[in-house]
Amino acid sequence: MPPAEAPASSRPGDSGPDASFALRLPRGPAAAGDARHVIRRRLGEQLSTDALDDVLVVVSELVANGVRHGRGDVTLELAFDGPRVTGFVADEGAGFAAPAPRSGDRPGGGGYGLELVARLADSWGLHDGSSLVWFEILAEPAPR
Repeated sequence: MPPAEAPASSRPGDSGPDASFALRLPRGPAAAGDARHVIRRRLGEQLSTDALDDVLVVVSELVANGVRHGRGDVTLELAFDGPRVTGFVADEGAGFAAPAPRSGDRPGGGGYGLELVARLADSWGLHDGSSLVWFEILAEPAPR
């Protein structure tokens, strides 16, 4: 089943770009790929290549974490207002505590997702008592 996509919003007449949308991604292995597809379609021509790449990696990691460790569907909300992309990713689980930074080898090669998010996002965090992770990436619009 494809993601349920809410309509984009925009404010005609504003001097800069303004786009936002929300997705409800069915739990499963296709969720992160479905999110990337919609982001490319909605923001691909609005963001610089570097900013788009950062957003795609951050969202992929957070959606994959929601699928792997959470419960129920995963919800993604994204907004681009010109100077920044703001995002929220949540699942229907009860929440979690932020993991402590780890070092050394990790069984199975995984476990670096939130560290990657921390490196790429200008700011990010967790909403206490929930499974909602938010992030902000400063992003210039694509050259015209």
